[in-house]
This record gives sequence, structure tokens and C-alpha cells, in this order.
Amino acid sequence: MATLKLTRGAEARIKAGHPWIYRTQIADLTGRWKAEEAVEIVDWSRRFLGRGFYNPRPSLCCRLLTRRDEPVDAGFFHRRLREAFEYRREAGLASDAYRLVWSEADGLPGLVVDRYGAVSVVQCLTLGMSRAAPAIADGLHRLFPEGRVHRSDDATAARLEGFEAQHDPSGEELVVIEGGCRFAVTPGAGHKTGLYLDQSENRALFAHHARGRRILDGFCYAGAFACHALTGGSGRALLLDSSADALALARRNLELNGLSARAEILRLLEPGGVLATFSCSHHVTPALFEEMCRDAAGDAGVAVRVLQSLGQSRDHPVLLTVPESRYLSGLLLERIS
Repeated sequence: MATLKLTRGAEARIKAGHPWIYRTQIADLTGRWKAEEAVEIVDWSRRFLGRGFYNPRPSLCCRLLTRRDEPVDAGFFHRRLREAFEYRREAGLASDAYRLVWSEADGLPGLVVDRYGAVSVVQCLTLGMSRAAPAIADGLHRLFPEGRVHRSDDATAARLEGFEAQHDPSGEELVVIEGGCRFAVTPGAGHKTGLYLDQSENRALFAHHARGRRILDGFCYAGAFACHALTGGSGRALLLDSSADALALARRNLELNGLSARAEILRLLEPGGVLATFSCSHHVTPALFEEMCRDAAGDAGVAVRVLQSLGQSRDHPVLLTVPESRYLSGLLLERIS
């Protein structure tokens, strides 16, 4: 096993709970490094800090997997996967479609796993996780013996990390149920891994406020906000997207739910109208996003009140020590004049 020694003082961030190590924080690497093996991480005085996957190629070159002196093997991945599932099951989040693993927030930095029915869609974001894919698949099969596993790696991350992205969508359309709505999903195909799961709780909340209103679902993709709103009592919906494939999927979902959308272009939010708006970048903090919305309201010359601050669904947990795990900022706004 290779040993990664940090520069003097670089261990402070690790001890504070953050798992990332940058190239500038490394003093030296000793021993034979293999991408599929975790390295031992020590501080300047060679005191043990943990183990993680290392890759010399990107500037963010190491992510801590464990602070214990334990092997990072098939058993390790099975335990972490089981812990992630137990958290979601106990919180009532293990439904027909949910995020099973959210990278750092579940102690598996560089790995995302989404569940659609009996299918697990695995997204590897680091070289180490791509090499650990067989062990991850084995852990998923142990956790869900009747389930299937598909890969859907992020191409940008794969180029940065220097591995070949694996993408094997199931090709099979599944119908999953979210909050009483039915959605067609081809696991591993389309945006994300098939559906924007991080918005599941926001869709239900928006449906409550959309009751009896006309709604605009802009950049609609699968039309999930519109489906929830129409099912919840919204009278009319306009779905907009630049992608013909997305609109075809949205039409499919409207049909699955027995809904029809009557179109009307809304130039501005009417007085009393409700707007749910989001940013999905961790660089845009909730405070910055609120400032952007405040400036936009000022430019439009309208007064709005904040009905609720929104974020990612609870199956995308946030670690206080890893602020990057909070990436979705949203506001539910009502125009009052």
C-alpha cells in the first residue's frame, strides 16, 4: 500500500471533517501506487489520518474514504451501501425512485447511486471509484439480490480523472411512482441518471401552492413539476424546453398520469402568482441566490415575499463539514404587487 504524506498543517482540514486533499497539500508519496487500491494518508509527523483513493492527475487528487485503519475492500463498500440504505429507509425515503448514495455525504466520495424500482444506476466520478465498480456492484447485489446494476458515468469527470466513462443504459422503460405521480424512466439515459431526484420534495411542495392556479414549467425536462401540480389541482400548465426529446418524455408522463396541459405563454408572474426557482451549483450559496432573486425582482419592479426556502431532497444529505455537498438552492416566491 502506498503512503501519502501531507505537508505541515494540511491535516487540519481533514481533522475538521473534510475529505478532500489537493496536490499542493502533498509532501510525498512512498510505496507503489495502484489506482484500484486506497492509499494510507499520514500527516507531516507520519501520524495516521485515514485511507482514500488517490489520483495524481487532477488538482483535487485524493478523497478520504475512512478514518479507521481498515481495508477498503468489497466488505467496506457493502457496509457503506447498507448504511446509506438504512438511513433512507428509516427516514421514509426509500421509495420507488430515490438517491441511495450521495458521494461525500454518504462516506463514498466520487460515487453516486440512484435507485429506480429494482434498478441501481451507478455513476463513478473518480478513477478510484471506477476501479472499485465491481466491488460496488457486488455490494448492491448483496443488498438487493433481485436487482440489476447499470453504469452511467459522468463524461466530464471521467476526462478530468483519466478513465473511460462507462455508460450502459438499461434500454428498458420503467414506470416509477413519486408522490402519487407516475413517471417513465429509462435508467441511465437522459439527464442525471434518469430523473431529477433531488427535486422530489420540492415538487410535492410546489403542487400544494399551485392548486387552482395556472403554472409554467420552464426547462421542464420530464415535466415532473407540471405533473405534480396538475395532479394536485392546478388547472392549466405550460411546459417549455429546448429539447424535443425532453418534451416527448414530458408528454409521455402527462399521458401516464391522465393529464392534459393547455398552453398559455406567461410573460410575467401575475400578482398573487407563485414562483419556484432554483440553482444547482454549490458555488451559488443560498444567500447569493436570494440576492440574485432580489435583484431580479427589483429589475422587474415587483414586490415578492418568500414563502419558503428550498433545497435538495433529504435523500441527498448535506454534511456540515463538506459544504460542497449542499448544491441546490431554491426559493418559493409569491408576487404581492
